[in-house]
This record gives sequence, C-alpha cells and structure tokens, in this order.
Amino acid sequence: MLPPAWDARGRFAKGSSGNPSGRPRGIPHPKRRVPDLAARPLNAQALSELIDRKPDLLRPLAAQVLLAPLASIDPAERLGIDLSSLRTVEDFRQDRRSNPSLPFKGGEGGAQPEGLGG
Repeated sequence: MLPPAWDARGRFAKGSSGNPSGRPRGIPHPKRRVPDLAARPLNAQALSELIDRKPDLLRPLAAQVLLAPLASIDPAERLGIDLSSLRTVEDFRQDRRSNPSLPFKGGEGGAQPEGLGG
C-alpha cells in the first residue's frame, strides 16, 4: 500500500512525491532544456560557461543565433528560362536564338558556358 501524500502537518509524507504522476510528456528534462536566447540573452562569459558544462547544447544554441540558410534559387529561373516549354535540345536552341541575352555562346554544335573555351 502507498503511503499517504501528506503528513499530519500538511507536508509531504516521507517517501511521497509532490508530483506522483511525474513530468508530463513533451516537457523536456530541465537539465537538457535549451535556454531561449531571444527571451533571456546571456552575456559572453555565461554562454561560454554553459557550453563548457553542456557541450551538447552548442548546436541548438548556434541555431538560435545564426541566420537560417537562404533558399536556393533555380539557375534557370535566375536566368529567365522557362524549362516547362523546353523539351528537347532543339527547343533550347530555338529559345536561345529568340533570347540572345542568355550567358551562353556557341552555334549549332551545342551551347557551352562562357569562359570554358571554344
């Protein structure tokens, strides 16, 4: 049988916990919780000491500070080429003739980027 939760004075009885069902799911262990640097910024020394004590927090803390990587831009989109209309090499050559501002040179023998010889 389990001991009663409180003793006669209203305090927790010996061997009885204040939270009998434990920590709720989804709540991280306090010692593993990553501090929110935006809500509570740390000075350089405190941050250094934290990382020395808990090196596994370096990556999550760096993710808060560093900028997110920029989305990559499709090279064809950047050059203004609509790939949905190009199905064959001949389609590309025809588009090339109609849009000579593209950074390619070469004739019927094939297109090649500028600066790579030929």
